[in-house]
Amino acid sequence: MFYVLSLVILTFTLIGSSVSADEKIYIPSFKNTVVGVSNNIIQEKSKEKWRYINNNWYYFDESETMKIGWVYDNEKWYYLNPNQEQDLGVMQTGWINDNGTWYYLLESGAMQVS
Repeated sequence: MFYVLSLVILTFTLIGSSVSADEKIYIPSFKNTVVGVSNNIIQEKSKEKWRYINNNWYYFDESETMKIGWVYDNEKWYYLNPNQEQDLGVMQTGWINDNGTWYYLLESGAMQVS
């Protein structure tokens, strides 16, 4: 699961050298910014629009907001899952049905055009 921090932007510092991977403790600091935390992985703020997180691609705008639905980037259309029940914001591939119309998205996520 991926969380986007919108009110307070923090970074975390790992303390303790004798704890297991599941017991890591993070202390907030205010030097940099963090977009989110997932499975003890800190996602640093980046100027990159596309981010690969937990084996999935997500798209963020200039204000660090994760986008959903159709996104036009570099002269190509991409579809980011708008379903809040599962995989919100994940770039889709293969066949999708959006409001009764079928689209094919390449392995790159870009919509196939004829």
